[in-house]
Amino acid sequence: MRFKSAKPAPTKKTGASPRLALLPAGVNIPLAEKAATGGEDALMMCPNPSGGGSVAVADGVGSWNDKGVNPGAYSRALMHFSREMFQAELAEAERPAGLLQRVQALLRLRKECTPKSVIANAISKAKVPGSATIAMASLNADQGLLETAYIGDAGVMVVRGEEVLFKSDQQQYEFDMPYQVACRAFVDMDYNSANDAQVEQIEVQGNPAVEAKGERGGLEALSVLESDYDVERLPASGAQQRGDIIILASDGLFDNLFDSEILQIKSEVLATDNIRTGNAYTRAEALARALATQAAKFSTDRFRM
Repeated sequence: MRFKSAKPAPTKKTGASPRLALLPAGVNIPLAEKAATGGEDALMMCPNPSGGGSVAVADGVGSWNDKGVNPGAYSRALMHFSREMFQAELAEAERPAGLLQRVQALLRLRKECTPKSVIANAISKAKVPGSATIAMASLNADQGLLETAYIGDAGVMVVRGEEVLFKSDQQQYEFDMPYQVACRAFVDMDYNSANDAQVEQIEVQGNPAVEAKGERGGLEALSVLESDYDVERLPASGAQQRGDIIILASDGLFDNLFDSEILQIKSEVLATDNIRTGNAYTRAEALARALATQAAKFSTDRFRM
């Protein structure tokens, strides 16, 4: 997905930073043996045209297949209830009311709808067997802050230009044993909770060319999943210097692509003429698909270390 300019701001110069809005695009490529059930991973995209927006990925733990359970059911339930909570926030913001009441409601919802609290709510409502890792990000449009929360080896990367500005650390008990959440009604062991989420705040940048016009700045982003590869967020179109690229992904991306390879793929895709001159959706989806396709290819390469 990508951050793109939202509704034009007033022409009066106030000195305030432009608001950022998130425009999502997703790609899902399940591994061949998991395609029949739609794969084990899921994603959630909840853009806000007036600024901000939220995205998330969940990676269903494959060992549930041994118990006759589709791991994708739980990850999709987590994403369903996450989106439900973010959409409730948007609906409240659009409800007709007096200015004071709207401000009070928005402040309350902003406090309640942090990635960590949304993850906690989704865990409490997803009453299906399974377990999953999860990563979530939400943009504060006014401050240009991306707040993230992640549990396990799903994670977040922020790319600025040709450098990795931020990359989350994997949470694992030991190799191939990541932190994971589950509905406790279906498990006989102690799983992780939202309290175990690693929370980060990253200051992101918009599109300078868009900001110069007094509009809301643009970024871009992606998301990739473990066995279902997904990508979601990138910068706005028509700028010499694009905004930050934000990647949400399961271990299917980060285990199969080095950081240097992600940067190389990003540069090659965005330099392609028809992609470079396209709109935000075109670039976001193209980059998402390129990263996901390469990660899927490398995941079956027995000779790659």
